[in-house]
Amino acid sequence: MSNDEPNIEFEESEFESKLRLESEIEFLQSLTDPRYLHYLSKEGYFLQNEFLNYLKYLRYLLKEPYIKHLRFPTSIAILNILEDEDFRMSMLKESCVQALCDQLDYHWLNFAYDRL
Repeated sequence: MSNDEPNIEFEESEFESKLRLESEIEFLQSLTDPRYLHYLSKEGYFLQNEFLNYLKYLRYLLKEPYIKHLRFPTSIAILNILEDEDFRMSMLKESCVQALCDQLDYHWLNFAYDRL
């Protein structure tokens, strides 16, 4: 088992395991909302080691067989860039949040256009 894979030290049912996986995928994908990143930054989550460790833990979702469940590929890039402390702190600034919103909008416009 690599460091990126979850180390579960308790028994959970198949249902609980699926529910946890769904919750973790949903949370990871929620990170693609710059306004949510702004909220997390304002509330001090990016300063908490426990939260930063949770983000590291979520990296297991970027591997098979979990990655195929991600619907928003930008969540991969966001999780990667959240490793950068400067980026995390920039999410306190409205101008940076708006710039990220604009970049994501541009991405999705081109993503859709390239597939038509």
